[in-house]
Amino acid sequence: MTDYENPEEQQEETSTPEPVVLPEVIPGNPNRIELILYANITNSAVVWVGGEENSGIPLLPNDKLTLEATEDLSVIGEAGNWLHVAELVREEATR
Repeated sequence: MTDYENPEEQQEETSTPEPVVLPEVIPGNPNRIELILYANITNSAVVWVGGEENSGIPLLPNDKLTLEATEDLSVIGEAGNWLHVAELVREEATR
């Protein structure tokens, strides 16, 4: 969870997430429960998840994928194609 000095910034950050422009590596997160991936409907080609081009999991435009992954994850596709990424994370315990 990110600390914000201004609550308005927090709302803006969570309500308008930026898509990943390909190619990219999604950083690992040990607190991640699920990683949710959505290939933008306007993409012109397949996005490859967790591998190289023509190997891995293919996402066609408008496809969605949910993974239980805490490690780095490579995503490969043509420049200009977008992948929307969200993650469900464990809340850190506070004492």
